[in-house]
Order: sequence, then structure tokens, then C-alpha cells
Amino acid sequence: MNRYSLVCLLVLVLCNIASAQKATVEDNVITAISFEDPQLVESYDVTNVDKGHVYATPRQKSDSTYDLRLFQYMQQCSEQKRARCSHDNPLVSRLLGHGKYSYRLKGRASLQVVFYFNSKYQGGVLMMMDVDRFAPGWGSPVISVRHVTQEQIPHILGKEKNEDQIAAELQTHRKPKSEKSTAQAKVVE
Repeated sequence: MNRYSLVCLLVLVLCNIASAQKATVEDNVITAISFEDPQLVESYDVTNVDKGHVYATPRQKSDSTYDLRLFQYMQQCSEQKRARCSHDNPLVSRLLGHGKYSYRLKGRASLQVVFYFNSKYQGGVLMMMDVDRFAPGWGSPVISVRHVTQEQIPHILGKEKNEDQIAAELQTHRKPKSEKSTAQAKVVE
């Protein structure tokens, strides 16, 4: 191969790297939800995506009712013993302007879904969703401090989250339920 060919090959490789897809907040929300239950992704329609949040409304079903499976899933999940989901502290949630229906998946790369009930929204519900790299919680004060210092303060200062880092956390710390079931079955054998 001559030098000209090597330079052309290098330019092509660099162009492909530069144009590589970057993770978006919408990608991360879809990934986190589909890891819980892939069918839940079909229960809502995205209405808006802004810096750090995905806004959605329930999808209208063929019988003219609205699909509230995501709300029902988060609510039921938070009520179970040793639940993977938690209902955010209502007092803190209301102080932050999230209302009383704020739910979060526990652990790293934590999906947060806030449900606003109001008749002006399609289906009477607006969902605000995002994925945090570090989720707050009383059980892990160090992670809570990281949530404030690395996510909340930069957000207040107008900086965007690094969605690529969050996508990497999702792939590292979260697995689809089917993979978890397979891994648990191997342990039992």
C-alpha cells in the first residue's frame, strides 16, 4: 500500500469515528425502560425532548383508552418488598417541583419518571423521564453526594449531562430481565 492509500484510509477511519452516533437522552430512556420490559416502550408517545429530559404522553389504544402501563409498572414495582423501583420522597419531590408521582429505578444508571396528572395533557398524563448516572438515596450517601455535585449543580448551571457516560453505565450496570433470569437460572443449577 502506498502512502496516498494509507492517508485516504486514515481519513475515512477518522471521519467514521467523528460521525459516530452519540447517545441521546431519548436513547438512554428507551434503553432503561426496555431493560425492565420492552413492551413498556410501546405504551407512550414522545412529545418533546429537551436538554436532559424526554416528555411523553400515554399512547391511545384502539378502544380509545390510554395506555398507562408505565405508570402502573413503576407504582407496582415500588410497592414490592426489596423493590427495584422506589417512590421518590414526596416532600423532597414536591420541593423540587416534581409533584407526588415521582418514581426511580434503584441503582446506577437510574431511570426517573415523573408523572403529572392534568386533563390538559393527552390521556390526562404527562411523563417527564431522564436517566441519572448517580441516583440519590438514603442507603448510599456517597452516590447521593455525587448526584448533587455531578448532575444537579451542573444542570442548574445550564450544562448538559454526558449521555455517552450514562449509556456506558446502562450497559455495565443494567441488564435486560431476560439476561438476569438466565444468569439466575445458571446459579440455581
